[in-house]
Amino acid sequence: GQVLAELDTADLDAKLAAARAELLAASAQAEAADAQVEIVRSTSSGGLSTAKAQVQGSNASLRGAAAQVGVAWAAVARAKAELAKADLDYADAEKLLKSGAITGQQMELARTQRDTARATLASATASLAAAREQQSMSVSRVAEASGKLEQSAPVDRQSAAATAAAKLAHARVQSAQAAVDLATLQLGYTKVRAPVTGFVSKLAVH
Repeated sequence: GQVLAELDTADLDAKLAAARAELLAASAQAEAADAQVEIVRSTSSGGLSTAKAQVQGSNASLRGAAAQVGVAWAAVARAKAELAKADLDYADAEKLLKSGAITGQQMELARTQRDTARATLASATASLAAAREQQSMSVSRVAEASGKLEQSAPVDRQSAAATAAAKLAHARVQSAQAAVDLATLQLGYTKVRAPVTGFVSKLAVH
């Protein structure tokens, strides 16, 4: 049916952004775990050259992760500045509304801009957390890949541990995907639609 009202989605947008960031981090962890399984397999089969290539690749991933942290930090700083400005604008708008200098519609615009700035900051903060986690996992991958070249533990024990870690990582991906799906579903509930065709005589939204 026709949309009758649309609720404020700032909090849900932030929640969805955080869920997506968690999914990104979980996927990266699963990829790292899968790579570790391959390292164990290649090492156990005598493929030391492949293991060395994995070390080089993990070092490259670490450099990329560090760069992403820098980008995420900049985004957070920018979002904080935008929110500070939006808060000031909102405070000014409240004063102007009381004095009759602006309309209620202009006040609502200031409120929307403030809520949007808050959601943007929440999203940027979640992205920074994901970038930091990716960096941490990259460091672990470098250490693990390097260590595997020198390890003398039984091959079956190494393989079992790596496989178990990969399964756990993929389970986290499934959990994160479920969170994203739930947040997306909740966003869909913010639109109130008419159950039948007709005219609205009275509408109250709380």
